[in-house]
Amino acid sequence: MQDYAHVSLLTAFRTRRISKLAKMIFILFYFILFYFILFYFILFYFILFYFILFYFILFYFILFYFILFYFILFYFILFYFILFYFILFYFILFYFILFYFILFYFILFYFILFYFILFILFYFILFYFILFYFILFYFILFYFILFYFILFSIFLLFCCVID
Repeated sequence: MQDYAHVSLLTAFRTRRISKLAKMIFILFYFILFYFILFYFILFYFILFYFILFYFILFYFILFYFILFYFILFYFILFYFILFYFILFYFILFYFILFYFILFYFILFYFILFYFILFILFYFILFYFILFYFILFYFILFYFILFYFILFSIFLLFCCVID
């Protein structure tokens, strides 16, 4: 073995001095080593690939749900913001319309009431004014006729008496 210490491994294999068992162990060792390295190399890149894939998927999954969450949140906020201002606008509009509607009908009611009262008052005054002047007129007429009737009667009486 000392003779071949300086000789390369390849030269040692070419010589017949190394036994077949040693060659087989040597080949088996390198075969195991090769497949061991290959296995761990494949395993490493397999783990690396799935690790990268997992974190890539995880990253895009998180990113997707993060974007989706903020997208949903944004549209949720936007929807409730629009809804709030829509409700607020229609609430204000409703109460504004209601207020002016009530105000309008309130004014209309009091306007009608006022003119109705004025109308009643006017016709009441007119009626009593007409009645008053009618009564006064007939009262005066009545007393005028009565007066002249009495006067005429007295005149006739005096005429009859004198005759």
